[in-house]
Amino acid sequence: YYAPNNLAAALVGDFDPDEAIEFANRYFGRLSRGARPPLEPRTREMPQLAEKRMVASADTTPQVSIRYHSVRDGHVDEPPLVVLGQLLNGRTGRLYKALVEEQEVATSAFGGQSGYKYEGLFELRGTATQGTTPEEVELAIYAELDRLKQELVPERELQKVKNQNAAGTFRDLRSNYGLMMQLLIREGNRGWEHINTDPALYDAVTPEDIMRVANTYFTPESRAVAIYYRTEGEEFEADPLLAGLSDEEQQQVRQMRTMISQ
Repeated sequence: YYAPNNLAAALVGDFDPDEAIEFANRYFGRLSRGARPPLEPRTREMPQLAEKRMVASADTTPQVSIRYHSVRDGHVDEPPLVVLGQLLNGRTGRLYKALVEEQEVATSAFGGQSGYKYEGLFELRGTATQGTTPEEVELAIYAELDRLKQELVPERELQKVKNQNAAGTFRDLRSNYGLMMQLLIREGNRGWEHINTDPALYDAVTPEDIMRVANTYFTPESRAVAIYYRTEGEEFEADPLLAGLSDEEQQQVRQMRTMISQ
């Protein structure tokens, strides 16, 4: 698998393409091709017949993680799922408004689609407020998903998300690094040329598309749920250096500190 014929490279910036090819041949041309092409995966995860659940205690704040089987990168349903995730996300998104501002059951909540070459998943997460259980956060998340299943998203709300998506894509492509990553991800999955056509697919998503994919993929038998409680007896002391970070980011910093100390 680690052979030149299984490698994708992208060069972005102000350079002479002919000179770049010459350097590539000079330094990498001596590397021989693999003995045979890498084999494509021949197995897929078996269809899930019922919900999977896990309850655990860890060095973390009480929270819930819900993952649904979804679709691979390039699937016709991925653009609606991506846009659906953007409807839920951010401080103006549905999850934050409902769970954090209105119900006050969570300190943070988000969701989103992740499409890979062969499979995909849609994850939703919420961190419980003090005195609230992760199960209560879980039920609040399901209530927001039910709204998407039963009510068409208003055109104005959908257009706002599309505008944000277009602006984010433009910002990503303004930097050499962002352009390089977008080219490589697409080349690894289905071809770099899709960088030119993908934006139109997201812009074409309709309220009916959102409702359809919500009903198709957000089913109980298609999800895995992880409930995390804080290990008994452990309490976090407030760290003023982390005050500006989200609960998720603070947890990542604590984990890194633990790893470094070991």
